[in-house]
Amino acid sequence: MKRNIKDLPEVINIGKSIRAKYFSVSNLQPPTEDMQGDRLYNQATRNIAYLNAEHLPRISLPKMDFTEETRDALFAVFNSGLNVSYAGNNWGGANDVCNFVENGTMSIAWTGEVSPCWPLMHTHISYLHNKPRVAKKHIIGNVREKTLEQIWLDPEYLAYRERLHNFAFAPCTFCGGCDLSETNQEDCLGNTVAPVCGGCLWAQGIIQCP
Repeated sequence: MKRNIKDLPEVINIGKSIRAKYFSVSNLQPPTEDMQGDRLYNQATRNIAYLNAEHLPRISLPKMDFTEETRDALFAVFNSGLNVSYAGNNWGGANDVCNFVENGTMSIAWTGEVSPCWPLMHTHISYLHNKPRVAKKHIIGNVREKTLEQIWLDPEYLAYRERLHNFAFAPCTFCGGCDLSETNQEDCLGNTVAPVCGGCLWAQGIIQCP
């Protein structure tokens, strides 16, 4: 968040002092309207620099030091309206990728209910493009009734994973202009089988899990 990003170097120092092996940093997903001002990704969801498409004008940067000498030039490049790659890799990293499903994970609640990911374990509100978005709970089975293998291989869940793999959803995080982006029930590309994941910030590398 804006209020604590300056603490990150000290967090790293503390972690190194106790021999931490891995650091995971995530953005804030605002659960309330007043927390939107603490976001650090107001441009990142819409800036061409973070996208990855062949039709976009692009610039490929080599590896270089991030210093006072390079800071201003690199800042200008990232705000130039070009798609940026760094040492052959897109600066935006993974876009339109569901790491939960691609890594073969599922989330299980204490009730035994299974969801594709933990954000879908409960209905919740967050804010996207300055308006509330309702992500409704999605259950694909219950371990008290079926085995995990049976749930994983269920035809409906197989079809859902295929949609996620191809990420055939509307670009709600980039656009966010229509009323359909205010929930995860359907989108403007004609997806009417919930959930639709075009507004998922995890799939755009904005929010990360430990």
